[in-house]
Amino acid sequence: KVTIPANKVKDGSEVKAKDKKGNTASDETTGKAGNNPTTPETKPTAPTVKPQNDGSVDVTPAAGTDSLEITYTPEGENTTPTNFTVKKENGKWKGENTP
Repeated sequence: KVTIPANKVKDGSEVKAKDKKGNTASDETTGKAGNNPTTPETKPTAPTVKPQNDGSVDVTPAAGTDSLEITYTPEGENTTPTNFTVKKENGKWKGENTP
């Protein structure tokens, strides 16, 4: 099963799909995308930011979240903050350009 998120497919637009096996394809089937939900997603709980005795900082995401955006000022800098995002993939938190 493949799910196209509601915020990625235009409301009411036609979605087409067909299966393939080798060089043979099934008949094409179509369906119409529904409308986005009218109730907003619930706001997640804020993450926990906990300074450690060695000068590091632990940032723990709240339960049920799927990404975490972190902003901090690097050692030796005075005013230029750095941002990075980590995302939960297959139950593990992964990010690029993490310190």
